[in-house]
Amino acid sequence: MVAFVSAATGCARAPARRDRCEPRSLPRPCAAMRWVWQWSSATSSWASSRLHGVLPRFPGRKQLTTMSAVESSTLARDQRLKRAEEERSHADWRRKWIWNGHSIRYAAVGEDNVDGAAVLLVHGFGASADHYRYNAGALAKQGYRVYAIDMLGFGLSDKPSKPNNFSTYSAAVWMQQIAAFLREVVGSSAYLVGNSLGGYAVLNAAAFYPNLTRGLVLVNSAGPIVTAEEVDNSVSWDPRAADPNLRDPFAQSDLIGICTDVFKRAVSFAGFLAFRRRNRISAVLRQVYTNDQSNVNDELVDSIEEAALTPNAFEVFYRTAIGGRAMRTGYTVNNLCARVSELGVPTVLLWGVNDPWITNERASRLLDLLGFKDSGYIAVNAGHCPHDENPAEFNAKLIDWLAATEASQARKAWTSDDTKIATSSS
Repeated sequence: MVAFVSAATGCARAPARRDRCEPRSLPRPCAAMRWVWQWSSATSSWASSRLHGVLPRFPGRKQLTTMSAVESSTLARDQRLKRAEEERSHADWRRKWIWNGHSIRYAAVGEDNVDGAAVLLVHGFGASADHYRYNAGALAKQGYRVYAIDMLGFGLSDKPSKPNNFSTYSAAVWMQQIAAFLREVVGSSAYLVGNSLGGYAVLNAAAFYPNLTRGLVLVNSAGPIVTAEEVDNSVSWDPRAADPNLRDPFAQSDLIGICTDVFKRAVSFAGFLAFRRRNRISAVLRQVYTNDQSNVNDELVDSIEEAALTPNAFEVFYRTAIGGRAMRTGYTVNNLCARVSELGVPTVLLWGVNDPWITNERASRLLDLLGFKDSGYIAVNAGHCPHDENPAEFNAKLIDWLAATEASQARKAWTSDDTKIATSSS
């Protein structure tokens, strides 16, 4: 949910060597601090999945009362989730797929629309596939095959400390997850729709895998934009080169680095416990649902809280947001937009005009980078999450754009066929 600048992307990685991550021998104080760092990382990850609500402070009757209230709150949340799942078929919205050794949760709606184009919906930071609760069904009714996916580390997908075969979390992970999902589950190219961090993920996927991208919809999209002087034009578009790190950037070997990481983890863990409380989740959502807050309801808060209570959620939170590494390793939006424009991928900005985080000024910069004018921008009367805050307007405008793009691509195909026939006849 929370908008933040993420990242990803160099050449095939050499096998990791132990001596790159840590020296062969350490002085006794440094070795002791390494043990403390490893213990703090493991302990905070373990604790984050088990501490619910307010921790009891006193033994006896007061402690029993506090635990009873927590259990009652958890039961109420589970009952609300069950009712929500009954309205949106559990079989459709809680599917599992194994990618790279990790379990991935996804939703599939309208799979019977075998002749329809596929649409893949990708959530933002801290959210999940459930954030498209008001969009998937509307698209399926128009004949599309609709999929929504939990990115690795978010929602109900696995949350490993370090994704298999990658140095850390970054857009390199999520774009390859998207590409594999399209090949193995969807079975075709798709329109890629991404909000916030999800917008950066699908922009990467479109730039690296144009053959799997039918069109691109950026919804208040995040990602690093730099000045023209800072753009590196020598980047490689080989997906295998997208993760430039030879080792986990969080692996600390020196005393100062270990102490700093232990301190940052302790402070971050306290903040994580506070921010995942229901009232805090609701307050943050209300900040960015600027026009209509009626959809900041129990169902939405439950879906975010449920994900935040899953094992190792804090470690992913720390590595993707607080630690800051994920936003320093990726290709710039400048490079990605130039690539997408060069490839001719149909692209549109479907933008919540009142977003306090990712503003219209950023939309203007994206349009410039894509080489578009007003034709590539569609305003929605909403904040950071227009698809959920104002789904009626968002769905109508997305469906219109999809239909127009499908018609345009059909015309291009007919023109190409006519040209081939004329050439062969002559």
